[in-house]
Amino acid sequence: MNENKIRFYYPLVQFVSILFLALLIIPISLVTEFNINDQETLFSINVDFFKYGIDFSVIMLIALVLNLIFLIVMIYYFIKIKKQHKHLNLLNNIFPEINDNDEGLSFVTYQSLKAVYSFIGLALPIMVGIILFLPDNFVTKSLFLTLLMFIAAASYFIYFLKTRQLLK
Repeated sequence: MNENKIRFYYPLVQFVSILFLALLIIPISLVTEFNINDQETLFSINVDFFKYGIDFSVIMLIALVLNLIFLIVMIYYFIKIKKQHKHLNLLNNIFPEINDNDEGLSFVTYQSLKAVYSFIGLALPIMVGIILFLPDNFVTKSLFLTLLMFIAAASYFIYFLKTRQLLK
């Protein structure tokens, strides 16, 4: 796999990573309860994995196993890339879309990021509007996390699609 393919598939890898993270975080946020300034303690976190029954606990366990498998696959993938491209430092190039090599890639990056910023500029006010008009007891951490994870995942997916469209 050459460096351009790594750059090309990076947003797709980020998109899948965010989906796997959401698969883990959102169910955990549903069963986690934060208590601030309770009678006995100042701050406590209660996690009840059986709050919604054994079936929900099995779903959370499957999500945890899938995240571990994904993490192992990604570590293998990065080790394989590092062996093929010894000069490529994967820790320094966290955002390959910033490190453009020439003017053509700069244009592709500019157009792709423009599409992402347009999406975020539209999605964030809509998210705030949704949260403002919902009743207070309906706006929970899991709803908020779901909306944020959707915006983050969609941003990387839009970046990937726009880059693919411009590079064809």
